[in-house]
Amino acid sequence: MNKVLYFDYAAFIVFALILISVVMKRLTRGKMSRLFLMVLIVALVATSFDIGAIAYDNIGERHTFAQYFFHTGYLVFHVLSAALYTIYVISMVDAIHIFRGRVKSVILALPTLLCVLLLIVNLFYPTVFSIGADGGYARERLMVFLYITSFIYMIIGFIVVMKYRRRLSRKCLISVIMIFPLVVVAAFRQMLVPEVPIEMFANSIGLLFVALFIQSPEQMISSATGLNNITRYMEDVDNVLDNGLNIGIIMISLVNDKAL
Repeated sequence: MNKVLYFDYAAFIVFALILISVVMKRLTRGKMSRLFLMVLIVALVATSFDIGAIAYDNIGERHTFAQYFFHTGYLVFHVLSAALYTIYVISMVDAIHIFRGRVKSVILALPTLLCVLLLIVNLFYPTVFSIGADGGYARERLMVFLYITSFIYMIIGFIVVMKYRRRLSRKCLISVIMIFPLVVVAAFRQMLVPEVPIEMFANSIGLLFVALFIQSPEQMISSATGLNNITRYMEDVDNVLDNGLNIGIIMISLVNDKAL
């Protein structure tokens, strides 16, 4: 039975539209904007690989190199997408300091590195997935490790966000955490019905809410100056005080700023 591609096509369109919107609105400056841009690009690339993988699987003939290339690419970027989104939400509540230091950084990156290494080894000794003589794609016993890795990142992100939830408005909190149950439900659904891949579509819906309610310009930027607005400033100062950090603040008064 051929796999359905419609959900991946829809996910690709959603990711592409969000990416175009981000670039056109020039929301590419600042740490959070750059992280969100990276999350979008990685998710878009993962979806592209998934479309290629499913397209070759549906041919019904063996195209070993192409199938291994697209399936491996999809799984690598899928795990990377989960890791980057976790870093994004942790940075959103300004709690990335929890993972500062060489040891903690390595621990955070280790699951992703192990997955990449496992997928490289899989090219020679199929233990994650294999391509049969008839071109059929089959999951192997270590595929579950990739899912566990993604779940670990989501659990870490969820725990950190809930711990510092008072730093976010209710609307932002709901927008940032809704992707977790969406992706989990979609992953289980896809494991039960692999002919209908919906993971990336669920991911795209979650990121769409983030783009609409968190990364929108009116949430962060003053229309008069193009700089971060007073609300964002107050949030930043609150987060700094919560973390016990020492910072310097420079106050600048712009005279006739609209004319400037």
